Order: sequence, then C-alpha cells, then structure tokens
Amino acid sequence: MPNQIAYPGATSPGRQNPTSQGGGTVVNVPSGNGQAEAPVALIPFSRASKLRIDSGRQLTGTIAAATSQLSFTPLPTTGYLAAIYLVVVATASGNSATVAFQADAPWSFFQNILFRDATGIPIVNMFTGYQLYEASKLGGYRLGRPEGSSYINLGTTGAGGSGGSFTFVMPIYQEFGRDTLGPLANMDASAGYQLDLTIAASASIYSTAPTVLPPFTISLYMESYTNPPDMVEGNQARTQPPALGSTQFWTAQNYSWSGTGEQTVQIVRVGNLIRNMILVWRNASGARSAAVLPTSNIRFELDQAYLMNNSILLNQFLMYRYYTYDLDTGVTLYGFQFDPDNLPTGEYGDRWLQTLAQTRVALVFTPAAAGALEILINDIAPVGDVYRLEG
Repeated sequence: MPNQIAYPGATSPGRQNPTSQGGGTVVNVPSGNGQAEAPVALIPFSRASKLRIDSGRQLTGTIAAATSQLSFTPLPTTGYLAAIYLVVVATASGNSATVAFQADAPWSFFQNILFRDATGIPIVNMFTGYQLYEASKLGGYRLGRPEGSSYINLGTTGAGGSGGSFTFVMPIYQEFGRDTLGPLANMDASAGYQLDLTIAASASIYSTAPTVLPPFTISLYMESYTNPPDMVEGNQARTQPPALGSTQFWTAQNYSWSGTGEQTVQIVRVGNLIRNMILVWRNASGARSAAVLPTSNIRFELDQAYLMNNSILLNQFLMYRYYTYDLDTGVTLYGFQFDPDNLPTGEYGDRWLQTLAQTRVALVFTPAAAGALEILINDIAPVGDVYRLEG
C-alpha cells in the first residue's frame, strides 16, 4: 500500500505580475519635470552578485555495525544558498578481507539525509544517500555524471590493505532552471538551516566488509550568491534572486506489491509544480532490479486523461537522448525540465507540471515480479512568477 507522507502545505501555481514582486527588470526614472522617462534596465541579480564557495565544519566518525547520528545544524550563514556539498572520505587500512560493496554504495553510506529550514519544514525529506545521488544526477542541475570524475575514487575493493576505502561528493542543490531561481536566503544566524545525517550500518555499505571498518570525515561546503550592492558600475541592480522564496523540494513515496497484477499508484505530493519524478524499482529483497520492471506500457495519468503511455524501453531511449548515458539498473525517470532545447539543465519551466491540491496524478503499470517502487518527487512551491526571465 502507498506510504502516505507528510509535507508542507502546497500552493496553487500561477503567474503573477513580476513588478508586484519588487523584482521587475526595468524601472521608470522620473525626469526633472516629474514626468516618467523611458524605462531603464536593471542589472540582473545573476550579474550583480558573485558566486562563492564557503567551507564549513568537518565531522568525523567510524563506520560501525549500527547506525550513528551526526549533524551540521545550524548551517553557517553565507548569502543566498544555491547548493550544499558533502565531501565524504573513508580510509581503510590493514584490511585482509576480499572487500565488496553493496550495489547502492558508496552513496548508501548515508541512511538518511534531512535538510530543513529554520522552522523544521523538510526541503529534502527522509532521503537515503542513494536516492539523493539519483536526484543530483537526474534532477537537471548540472551536466555530467556526479560519479564520472577520475579524481573521485568511488571505492577500493579486493583484499588489499586499503580495501573498503571510498570517496565521493554528495550535492544538495537548491538553484534550478534559469536566472538563479531557487537559492535560499541564508543571512540570519538566529534562523539557520538544519542538516542532520544518519550514517548507515556497515552492512548497508559492504556486502563483504573490510577487516577493520574505516574512519571517515564529512566536510561541508556551501555554494552561495553574495548579497549585491544597489548600484553596480553606476547602474541600479537587482539585490535579490528572482521570485525569492520559491523553493524546490525532494520527497519520497514508497509503494510495494506482492503479486504481478496491475498496480495503480496515486501520487500524494500534489499542489505545486512537479519538476521531476524518479522511479527506483526494487525486488522483494530490496535490491534495485530490472526483473521487476513492467513488460507492458506504464500510463502516467493526469486527472481523467494521461500524459504518457509508453514502454520502459522507450523511456530508457528517451532518457539516453537527454543525458547521453544509460540510467542505473532499476531506475526510470519522468522529467519535466528539458525545455527549451531538450537539454537536462537551464529550463524555462515550460514543461513543469502544474497541479492543484485536488489534481490526480497516478502511475498505472503491471510489474513483472513482486517488489517495491520508490518514487522520488521534485516539486516547486512558487512565490511570485517563477517563469519570468531577467533582462
């Protein structure tokens, strides 16, 4: 049965007059006789501000047979927060076992990542490390695979002394689309954002653990936009990101079945603009598996009609066209961020799926075997006109 999740009250999407947001792209400058002259363009926030990276605290620990809790709460104030990067380094020594990693490792190092605002409202809600890895990889934030760099050693296997070591970077993106949409105002030390981590038990990371479980460090980095001045090179500038307060969320909805009959999963996270839905298919034992994927079409239903009625093979083909690499085993995607050029970044939002609290969004499919489905939902709560572009 679906796992009903709690989330902040959703808002009905809609476009508003950008000038009512204090963020229009032109201003009327009165002349000496009190008459308005021709509009004067404002310097865009993206040009007036500077993108910077700040280093935060470093947490340490040792992987163990049981889970452990760590926290970066509260986060330091840095400006307009665009992204968080967690750099994880685990260094094993003295190993003699033939180490092997679980399929979701090393990202399964995190059992839970909870990112909240100062009032406790989740922005990234109850995500495992692997789920957040897929969100950063397929969420349309950056080009390229996050695990693709040769400088990031994903894991040392085998019976060598360093077997069980691993290094990776876990991004938590807030900026999305074009024109610096989405950064969070992070300038009040008394109302800091909260980031709490649950480190997984060793069995979630290794199928064969090293002789001595390794110590680890987690280093926090924050990518932010500076608070720009009112005037830049003699011209008036925008001092806030457009549609400030618009926030994109990631939440997970779980569904399982015991047979192979037709299944209908109604999405409970509606009321905002849906930007992505990542589907992670798992078998009855919890492993990602292509063996449970539907052999017939999946219908993506919106109210009484459907948006898509296509096969897994076509979905995989389309996603390869967008990303130029295959999706991971047991992963499919419904993405709504590929405008205007069928690229997975820098969208205008033309394809975002507008939903109201009463909108019915559902997936209908017939799985090939018993299993479970993790639905990773990326939606936007807009403030003002998130479609407006700076000029």
